[in-house]
Amino acid sequence: MEDWDEQYGDRINQIVFIGKNLNKELVEDRLKKCIYKE
Repeated sequence: MEDWDEQYGDRINQIVFIGKNLNKELVEDRLKKCIYKE
């Protein structure tokens, strides 16, 4: 597994949203704006 680290494991982050009438595009856009860029 490419992301496997012997000390910390898979080091993968995942987020799940469960709900009705979620606007997928809006949620994805807002999350992308939170990504830190140097």
